[in-house]
Amino acid sequence: MNSSVSPTHGEQEMSVWNGHYACTCYHPLFVFNQFGDLERCALRAGNVHGADGWKDVLDPVVLHEFAAGVVLGARSAGEHAAMWMTKM
Repeated sequence: MNSSVSPTHGEQEMSVWNGHYACTCYHPLFVFNQFGDLERCALRAGNVHGADGWKDVLDPVVLHEFAAGVVLGARSAGEHAAMWMTKM
């Protein structure tokens, strides 16, 4: 799980100035699997914190994999919450 910056030009909805990146942008959040495939993402306003809304993005991925009997190990980047789960 990691966030990124996506600069914008014009007046797109949710495109907001981000002082850290010094641009008007979106601040999307991504969840990738161990193979580098995108599992889920969320387009967020440009001025939100990097970890804002992480649980709402990650929960559906965890529930889907857990229901399928997959043993999960998750690593997060930056300020995102780290978690390890195993199905007994």
